[in-house]
Amino acid sequence: DLDEERDPAEPASEEPRAAEAQAAAAAKVQASYRGHLARRRAANRRRASVRIQDSKGPSTDDLDEERDPAEPASEEPRAAEAQAAAAAKVQASYRGHLARRRAANRRRASVRIQDSKGPSTDDLDEERD
Repeated sequence: DLDEERDPAEPASEEPRAAEAQAAAAAKVQASYRGHLARRRAANRRRASVRIQDSKGPSTDDLDEERDPAEPASEEPRAAEAQAAAAAKVQASYRGHLARRRAANRRRASVRIQDSKGPSTDDLDEERD
């Protein structure tokens, strides 16, 4: 056998190191794929929430068609419209809040990138005001 003829002073075979490298590479590929899936799921959730926020329910025309013409007009269509308008206002306000927060985070990140030492305490004090 070749193993018996090998000099014990020679370094160990390269096979264990190759197996370790292969395992590390496989772990990296798996981690990358899990990250890809997580980003895709997050994007799908964002798209779904936008679809929900954009949907406004039945239009007033649909409500009028469902109403029996023999019944007097009720306050329900106006209440539903008012509720839909209020919900749209809250959602728009929240989207504006998120946009302002993201813009502030981008500004802070650009300062960190431009200044390799990070923002000074003077810059942070000015942002709080």
